Amino acid sequence: MKKPITDLFGIQAPATITVEVRDNAQHPMIPRCNPDYVFRRELLSDILAWLKGAAGNDPLYVVGPTGSGKSSVITQIASRLNIPLYVVSCHERLEIPELFGRFVVRNGSMEWVDGPFISGLKDPYGAWILLDEADTLDPGAFVGLNAVNEGRTFIIPETGETIDPLRCGARVIFAGNTAGNGDATGLYQATKRQNLASMGRFMMLEVGTAGKSSSPPFPPTTSRRHSSPVATSIMRPPMSVIPTSVAIWAPGANSSKKSTSNSGSARTIPAAPTISGSLSPSSRILTAVSGGRKASHCHC
Repeated sequence: MKKPITDLFGIQAPATITVEVRDNAQHPMIPRCNPDYVFRRELLSDILAWLKGAAGNDPLYVVGPTGSGKSSVITQIASRLNIPLYVVSCHERLEIPELFGRFVVRNGSMEWVDGPFISGLKDPYGAWILLDEADTLDPGAFVGLNAVNEGRTFIIPETGETIDPLRCGARVIFAGNTAGNGDATGLYQATKRQNLASMGRFMMLEVGTAGKSSSPPFPPTTSRRHSSPVATSIMRPPMSVIPTSVAIWAPGANSSKKSTSNSGSARTIPAAPTISGSLSPSSRILTAVSGGRKASHCHC
């Protein structure tokens, strides 16, 4: 069922702008809603655009300082849209077998039990899987998730089971204090410098402290996915992958801007359409979120 964004998230927006709310409110993995949570419009816009396919099936990497609300915004969006959320608290000793599953003894015999990552991928209601503090993972473990991040089918070695990450519509989200280039400030101990090939598989989104601007710790490198320098705020995907019914509106924008396609060639992006409303000129919200991936559960 579709509900107005204004009612769901408490932001000012035209009543015609709606988003799909799933009908599985009793799912045990839907997080608890905090009715007092205040959403930031720009951040909400970016995450909803990602949800509706602005970066294809690419996972989302949310980076920002401690206390900036990286995990809470994901949790509160999921709670309002009735999206199951599987949260994994990462650390430097966390390995792939712990994410995927393990054998346990039951009734005198060995039985395989899926880990949180596989459980999320198999959830028939299209779950979100949040790897919190993902930049503390060992680079080898991080690389082990490349197949999942690219949406490729893989096999669990212990069982031989074939897993298709896209079958049930699961989406993967990483959150960290650094953007995979380690910590030069000394503030975030145990964070690691990650493999560049792994970091090129994400839509990157910075979350700054509310009311303040901050420079994210992006590495001085080039995104493999989008062939453009990693931005200092949000690395947006090429407009060609954004569904026609999804657009991000910047009120007052009346000029075109240059972007870079996957092939590296520059092209012109038309100015976003203007919508009537009482939003402040500095805000950005979704003009529509009715397109992209279907939000209802799949039949796995």
